[in-house]
Amino acid sequence: METAFTAPEKESGTYDAWILENEPGETDLLKQREEAAFFLYRPLISVVVPVYETDEGMLIRMIESVRAQTYENWELCMADGNSSKAYIHEKLQEYANRDKRIKVVFLKENKHIAGNSNEALSLAEGVFIGFLDHDDELAPLPFMRW
Repeated sequence: METAFTAPEKESGTYDAWILENEPGETDLLKQREEAAFFLYRPLISVVVPVYETDEGMLIRMIESVRAQTYENWELCMADGNSSKAYIHEKLQEYANRDKRIKVVFLKENKHIAGNSNEALSLAEGVFIGFLDHDDELAPLPFMRW
């Protein structure tokens, strides 16, 4: 299987070796993206994320990991539980302004993981719902576009 990057040799039997052997390469991902555009059934998938005091790098990687998926009929629904870090509000608003698939609600208080998740879920319109935490990432792809 083709890979999109050159990596050092990995010891046989390790997780890293398995990833290199089994994860799709750039060509595979491009093919997935092209084929997904012609699916007869293209349900909206809602990805629900509670946000609170997230590290900036983790927040960006989580959002970008969703944006980089080969299936594009999704929405990212996030609820910020009144984080005190200004960059969180700024980044969430920036992404919502740049990508119409991203929805954000800013809460007046932190309702913790369950309450913040429920608030984000209230934004969801998808046929299918998936949940991520604010510091999770979906499998990375070798190329991304903005």
